[in-house]
Amino acid sequence: MGHTKTTSTPSGYVRVTSIRSSAALDNGPQADETVYRVDRANPVLGNRHILFNRHDSAERRRVIAAYGVDLERDMAANGPMSREIHQIAERVRDGEQICLACWCAPSPCHADLIAAKVRERVEQMDHLERVAPARSAERSA
Repeated sequence: MGHTKTTSTPSGYVRVTSIRSSAALDNGPQADETVYRVDRANPVLGNRHILFNRHDSAERRRVIAAYGVDLERDMAANGPMSREIHQIAERVRDGEQICLACWCAPSPCHADLIAAKVRERVEQMDHLERVAPARSAERSA
């Protein structure tokens, strides 16, 4: 769950950063990046599973895993989380540089799962864009 890995289209990418000012010194948003909060203030992508002890790595893993189950269910149903992730992916494809911000980072965070889904969605969109012209050419031949 690395926080510095970025996946990029020509100039867009998504990465995870911290809302905490002390942690943001290391990997805080740059001037050309858009901050997109995914903490509990975000009613769609915020993690409803509460981490009571941020120093307990087992509890952190449990809370992230529980969020992952919610996220997978929502993605399968094309629910509100899926739709919001799709919107973020479209912004990344359009060249926007997005920081998903939560209180946990740089520790493992549910935002890592969101970032992975955004990257996956961007790859799917890119793939469909490459495949569509080929299929269109096959049909007209």
